[in-house]
Amino acid sequence: INQARTVLGPSALRGLELALIGLRSMGLRDPELISVIITVNSFVEGLARTRADAAEAVRETGLSDQEFWDNQSPYLERAMLSGAYPMMASLSEDTFSSEFDHFEFGLRRLIAGFEALVEERSTEQPEEQTPERAAARK
Repeated sequence: INQARTVLGPSALRGLELALIGLRSMGLRDPELISVIITVNSFVEGLARTRADAAEAVRETGLSDQEFWDNQSPYLERAMLSGAYPMMASLSEDTFSSEFDHFEFGLRRLIAGFEALVEERSTEQPEEQTPERAAARK
């Protein structure tokens, strides 16, 4: 569903309001607060879309992910042995393991980045603060 021009209604507005309530105390400028929401939303939507596309591919082709990659294996093996892709060939066997949680990894990195920004803002001198930042700390 295209979310570029979301139809506004009570649920959409309430969702944004709740997100802002949770984030306001971070001490970020208003555009930064919205950017935090957009960043997390885009990350979640991107991985959800990838998983939905994978499930759709299984339905459309009748092949499981394992069957698909088993069919690709001969080509990949030749490509990796060709020497044309040395960086890819150097990756460990477990690089694409389904046991690695890409969602958790990415979300933790985003949160760490937001934490660093909040910490940076909390150590700013008063002259570096904008009115929005000062109001956010009240």
